[in-house]
Amino acid sequence: MNWFNLSLVGWVIVIIAVAIAAYRFGADPVWIAIGALLLLGLGVIASVKHSKPRV
Repeated sequence: MNWFNLSLVGWVIVIIAVAIAAYRFGADPVWIAIGALLLLGLGVIASVKHSKPRV
């Protein structure tokens, strides 16, 4: 497993945890989806930024 995949899996776990917490606090599902997409985008950007380049 490379660094990109490991980092992205970590972000997905965080997104799921935040979405469950938001649902339990009564947030509107539309806003939960918007927040999850935002966090997923940030996770992809951070994962690509911190992954080792391959030549």
